[in-house]
Amino acid sequence: VSVHTNKGSRGSGVIVGLEDEVKEVTAKGVTKKYRVGYIITCCHVCLSATDPNKYILRFTNGAATTGRMIWMHYQADVAIVKAYVPLQYSAVKVTNGYPEDGDTLVGVGLGGSKAQITNKDSIRRFKVRASEMTGKDWIRSDECLIPGDSDGPLFNEAGELVGLHCMGHESFRKPFRDR
Repeated sequence: VSVHTNKGSRGSGVIVGLEDEVKEVTAKGVTKKYRVGYIITCCHVCLSATDPNKYILRFTNGAATTGRMIWMHYQADVAIVKAYVPLQYSAVKVTNGYPEDGDTLVGVGLGGSKAQITNKDSIRRFKVRASEMTGKDWIRSDECLIPGDSDGPLFNEAGELVGLHCMGHESFRKPFRDR
């Protein structure tokens, strides 16, 4: 998911929860079905908006919806946005453990792309090796992140969410488990 503010800031996000109830939303005479979802993204992108209750979320199928921030943790640079999510998307599974030094992890982000997210080709994918954990607070890896990768997901080889991108110049990731 790509998260955009009305001031031009953007970051990556990941769906971490979906409600069961299907809702019909009509806009410009077209009715589409959605579920209410919860997208985790970075606080610094959300805080750059002049209206903290309105974010644009773009999906790889071309759909765009609005959302509002419902929770944030400033020090951890994490925010949760509540929004309508197209039915074809599901929430990611979150790991119960931490990656070990040397584990292969897969990062996903929108870094370097000025275009709107319109298809899966807009998404930047990269493999990284986890290095030492610092008190279980940070995962350090060997990939330098670029603008737009902010709070994109980091997955283990089982496809479970293990962390979120942050501090791109130092390639750190926040473990998701404790957030």
